[in-house]
Amino acid sequence: MTSSTQDTPRPYPDPSAPSAPPAPVTVLGLGPMGRALAFAFLAAGHPVTVWNRTPGRSGDLPDRGAAVAGSVADAVGAGRVVVACLRDYDAVRAVLEPVAPTRWQGRLLTNLTSGEPARARSMADWATAHGIRYLDGAILTPTQVVGTAATAVLYSGAHEVHEAVRDTMAAVGGTGTYLGADPGRAAAYEVALLDLFTTSVYGVAHSFALASAEGIAPDDLAPFAIGISGLLSEMIPRFAGHLRTGDYPGERSTIASAATTIAHLIDAATAHGLEVGALTAAKGAADRAVAAGHGPDGLHAWPRSCAPGSRRVDVPEPSAQQRQRPEVVVLPEAARGLVRVRDDRGVRVEDLGRPPLGVVRGPARVSGRGERRPGRAEAGRQGLGLRGRPDPGEQQQAEVGGEGSEQQRYVEAVTGAQRAP
Repeated sequence: MTSSTQDTPRPYPDPSAPSAPPAPVTVLGLGPMGRALAFAFLAAGHPVTVWNRTPGRSGDLPDRGAAVAGSVADAVGAGRVVVACLRDYDAVRAVLEPVAPTRWQGRLLTNLTSGEPARARSMADWATAHGIRYLDGAILTPTQVVGTAATAVLYSGAHEVHEAVRDTMAAVGGTGTYLGADPGRAAAYEVALLDLFTTSVYGVAHSFALASAEGIAPDDLAPFAIGISGLLSEMIPRFAGHLRTGDYPGERSTIASAATTIAHLIDAATAHGLEVGALTAAKGAADRAVAAGHGPDGLHAWPRSCAPGSRRVDVPEPSAQQRQRPEVVVLPEAARGLVRVRDDRGVRVEDLGRPPLGVVRGPARVSGRGERRPGRAEAGRQGLGLRGRPDPGEQQQAEVGGEGSEQQRYVEAVTGAQRAP
């Protein structure tokens, strides 16, 4: 592999690499993943030494040829490549702290412990200060496939350390990807992917709980749930593309409509006494996006409302034309009567307190019947929040309240509009 920021994933072992005697490996930590790693190294012909903080966890590893070290210092001294797989980074540091620096001469540490990216970087700094050649990593597959072609492992940290251990780590199997010199990079990918996995699994569990509360048997729901899960494989690359370009069309669905849907879900779950914390968090993010004027945007814009400072409305300086022609959009997707106002003060969202009836767009003249609703293509270009919805305006006018109505008075107040004669 090269020293680029991210190498192209390729199978381990590398057929083009020269053969070498299997290096001795030490595995620190004999939880399920640590045991799986030890078995994979044994299967590849490596001399393996194992150590665990709680004695008696080696199981049948000694019968397969593994040596059990009596201390962590002896374990480190027995291997050329030391692989740590413990509970967290604090545990790794606590275990390795007593080991004398001389024990690390000629040895390399590959840490496959899960944790936050900041902890990985801190661990790398600690290792460097103690003279330890360090590489961080993350295993993205379950224990039962470790050592097979289905394994996926990410590595980040010093490139020279990665090159020194890559032949040995080939025993883990599958595809390995080196992500660059930042030791926290592999952990960053891992936490993002675990975020996706954890919230998805919780969503599955919660949907079964809600279905059960409504008298739907799990086996009856499962085929339809599989159909929902299939949508994600199409959505993920599409989201990535829109996030890259900053384009968030709402032809398929909008954040405002999602906010309404989530409100229904919260009501249904609450009626059965189910936990709604995750749904409430999602609703909060959607509400912030709507309040910031992004209600008509597609769901790909949702991540922006999860980011720091998401409550701030960031809009470009209005043009001279915008200053002269204020725009009021009554968002049809909103559960309540929300209007987005763009004028020389920027963009803001106001609440009429009741469902909207249509769209008003400057110049500042509004009739009691409102203006003719634009067609779908035009609405998409103008960002009026009508994308992906039925387009009754091609047959009839859209009402924006009658003369003297609350909505009519509101539009006049914010635009200085006068009723058309």
